[in-house]
Amino acid sequence: MAPMDIAIRQGGVVTRQQALGAGFSERMIDRRVADGEWESVVLGVYRLLPALDERDHLRSALAALQSAVVSHGSASRLHRLGIPVDASPTVTVESKRTHDFPGVVVRRSGKTSSQDIATVAGLRCTTPVRTIIDLAALVDEDRWEESVDRLVLDGRVALERLAGAAFRLCGRGRAGSRLVNAYLDRRGRRVLRSDLERRAIRLLEDSKIRGWVAEYPMPWDSGRRFDIAFPELRLAVEWDSRTWHASIDRMAADRARDRDAIAHGWVVVRFTWTDIVDSPSRVVAEILRLVSVRTEGSGLPQG
Repeated sequence: MAPMDIAIRQGGVVTRQQALGAGFSERMIDRRVADGEWESVVLGVYRLLPALDERDHLRSALAALQSAVVSHGSASRLHRLGIPVDASPTVTVESKRTHDFPGVVVRRSGKTSSQDIATVAGLRCTTPVRTIIDLAALVDEDRWEESVDRLVLDGRVALERLAGAAFRLCGRGRAGSRLVNAYLDRRGRRVLRSDLERRAIRLLEDSKIRGWVAEYPMPWDSGRRFDIAFPELRLAVEWDSRTWHASIDRMAADRARDRDAIAHGWVVVRFTWTDIVDSPSRVVAEILRLVSVRTEGSGLPQG
């Protein structure tokens, strides 16, 4: 493929290695640069055609910068997230060194996981969830929250995925982490729990499991409830949606509640969102096993 054809596909640029691979000699490349036919934009990268729009700038940067992915505002626009942010073409590179590329904002990051990368319109870019987390450091807090609320309500972003990405990415020293975690604390627990309970109950119903009661009051403390219970078997099931930055106090309270149940002759089993979504058959098998064991132990007829 001729250098010009390569440049057309890459937003107007060609690398020195690509030109050599296309049959050009070092001398031929240097002559075209000296004559002004090719413009040297960064070391080993030449512009043959002008960049006409943001996509051209992004294609050029991806061709020139190793490990680069479209990110931040540019990724938001590619995914049509509707988050108001700076219009500058932006990419992120995996490097501790500062990189520059004309017409493009180049940000640095640690190693970007494959689960944070998607391909849109032929461009490698951050996923919607990773993009949302990246933009938390750049966008006004109220406008960021409004945008994320809209994406969640429209079903375009799952809170559980946002929570999982936040668990991996957010922490001390990362800009925007406080906003993301505060948002999940306020919105995530309630919405996630509701969705988790719907999925779990549907799983029980589809599996023809009988004898359970949802939101069953604890016999020794009517002010508290089990997510579901098999009252005659003294068996309870809890759907645990706290899969990210669960507080020590909350975990301790759950364990204390489980110990209370054991003291009153009850068995409590917990399942997470991941269990319900990724291993539903295992969840069903475990509940059926416990029902069978408790039925045999209680002297009640099975079935």
